[in-house]
Amino acid sequence: MAASLTQCATGQLVKLPGYTNINCSGRKYSSAQWRNWFYTYFQRSGFKNPHATQEQAVYNCSTSNVGRTCLQASGSTIYVRTYVGDSNGNRGPLRNDSVVIE
Repeated sequence: MAASLTQCATGQLVKLPGYTNINCSGRKYSSAQWRNWFYTYFQRSGFKNPHATQEQAVYNCSTSNVGRTCLQASGSTIYVRTYVGDSNGNRGPLRNDSVVIE
């Protein structure tokens, strides 16, 4: 995600294989647009929840069940949250990260 946003910040074409190409020449997109593109890319690429393989892995949400990754957009930031699970099948630690759109 960060690499795609960096590509866009330099005006390059961003390719999300199997989904779409995003033209960044002279354009700026919102965090919500990027979140939606990334979400759809992960869906079409077939990413699955490793704890429940019948479920998709990525959701547009603010909190998460074990194994799910949530993408949330706010301001110029995309927040990425995942409960990675533990050996007892519980949610385990929450992994947080964010990507700022320049």
